[in-house]
Formats: sequence, structure tokens, C-alpha cells
Amino acid sequence: MDCSACGRHNETAAVFCIYCGFRLETVNQAKPFQPALGKTIDLRRESGPAVQSIPAMPKLEPVVPPVAAAQPIAPVARPSKQTNDGLMLIGIVLLALVFFSNIAIPTWAVIMMAIGVLSLRNSRQTAVWMIGIPILVITNWWWAIVFLIMFSNDKSKGCGMKHSYKH
Repeated sequence: MDCSACGRHNETAAVFCIYCGFRLETVNQAKPFQPALGKTIDLRRESGPAVQSIPAMPKLEPVVPPVAAAQPIAPVARPSKQTNDGLMLIGIVLLALVFFSNIAIPTWAVIMMAIGVLSLRNSRQTAVWMIGIPILVITNWWWAIVFLIMFSNDKSKGCGMKHSYKH
């Protein structure tokens, strides 16, 4: 069946043209009008106005719900820093003992551990990494860092690798 608007060919069962969207003339739509064969009743209205007017509705103002008064947000209770301050003091004492002892520890490791101890006040996770990495390297457990990095990835589940298989 061809579309009368764009002239393209469509399937015979199509109601609308798939190219332009125009309603297609089908064989079923082109039925000729057949008058009723029996008695009929005239349903036309008696003489009167052709269109009845509907009374206009009064224009209503939109209803806006009342806005609740903004209440201040309660400050979130921060964890006590006494625990971190105590850990920081212990870390400084241990760092001083290591630094002034006869144990051969590289300077970079001492500096990195000192940064870790000083960062303990802000972030415990940073402190663990800054203190833990030098300890792992000094004790020749440096290969364990690879596993720590793999398993400490918060963005993925499973073994911590980006492309872990999940079934």
C-alpha cells in the first residue's frame, strides 16, 4: 500500500506510514455508507440554540502549601580527639625511641612514619598507610603492599580488583 502523503510503500496491514506518520487509507476504512433498513427514530434536537453555553468557572488562585520555618541543622557530633591524641603521643614516643636507638632504619622511613604520626589527628587511615608502608619495606614484607592496595579498594567488591568476576 502506498502512502498518499509521501508516496512510499508500506505493508498492507499498516495503519500509519512508517516514513512520514500519515494515516493510511485502508480497505476497511473506505466502506460506503449504508442506510438503515428498518424503522428509525429522528434523534435531532428540536429547534433551539445550536450550542449551549457552559457557565464560566471562577478563576482560582493556585494553592501553595505553607513553608515550614527553616530550623538549624544540628551539628554532627565529632568523635572525641582524646583517642587520637593519645595514639599520637604514643607514636611520637615510639618514633623517638626508634630514631635514637641503634637500629638501622633509613631516614626516609623515619620521616614517612613521622608524617603518619602527625597525620593521625586528621585521618587514621592515612596514618596507618604512612606508618605501615615503611614497616613493611624495612621488614622485607614489601610485597604485602601489593595485597594491601588490592584489597583496600573501596570502589569495588570482592577481591578489590577493578575487573573482578561477579556471578
